[in-house]
Amino acid sequence: MEVEQLHIAMKVTHNPVFIIWGRTTPAHLSSYAEIYNIPIYYIEDGFIRSIGLGANHVPPLSLCLDKTGLYYDSTQPSDLENI
Repeated sequence: MEVEQLHIAMKVTHNPVFIIWGRTTPAHLSSYAEIYNIPIYYIEDGFIRSIGLGANHVPPLSLCLDKTGLYYDSTQPSDLENI
């Protein structure tokens, strides 16, 4: 999505949130979120994993949504750690 389209979409959305799969947030998205005060949440496979990997298009049996970081990344805090 182009930045201008993103900006238009954010104007019509109440309480927008960016949800990132994994821990790598694109720099332009991070900057945009900071400028417009949009929170970034992270989502990843949860503790209960289905057979096979997501790369094989096998859906997970659980997901972990975190507002702080990811539970498996020890370099930064996570909601689970803070609990």
